[in-house]
Parts: sequence; structure tokens; C-alpha cells
Amino acid sequence: MANQSSVRALRALANAKRLDLLFTLRRSGARTLTDLASSIRLSIKSTQKHLTLLLAAGLVESERRGRYVYYHLSPADNWREKLIALALR
Repeated sequence: MANQSSVRALRALANAKRLDLLFTLRRSGARTLTDLASSIRLSIKSTQKHLTLLLAAGLVESERRGRYVYYHLSPADNWREKLIALALR
């Protein structure tokens, strides 16, 4: 049976907007919530919900810099890196 972190990662990848977020972070590096919402044309609230799921799945990490929080792709295990690369093709 698959472990819970694998299941969370696969569920997080099962949404087009979350894939858009991952692709944007892969392409442009760390971005703020506002930047990401603008890039994928979603409300800030909806973008935050998607980021929360990606954070819980371990695919994205956040870092506070002053008054802003920046999101970036997590350093990944080999399987996770391959899975993300496959999903973003």
C-alpha cells in the first residue's frame, strides 16, 4: 500500500491549477502569494487554498522575508522530482 506522503502528493497533483502553480514556481523561482495568484489568474483566497494543499503534500515550501511570504518548490526526493517533471510535461 502507498504511504500517506505519496498519496498526498498525488492528490495535490490531480488539479490543473495546482499544476499551474508548480509550473510557475519551477519556471520563475520563489514568488509571493499575490504574484502567484496573478500569474495563474485566480483569486488570492483560491490560490492560498491550493498552496496550503501543496505545502501539506511537501511539494512546496514557504519562507518569510520581511513582511512577505515567498513560496518555492521543495527540494525533492528522486521519486518526487520525477513525478513533478512527468506531470509538468
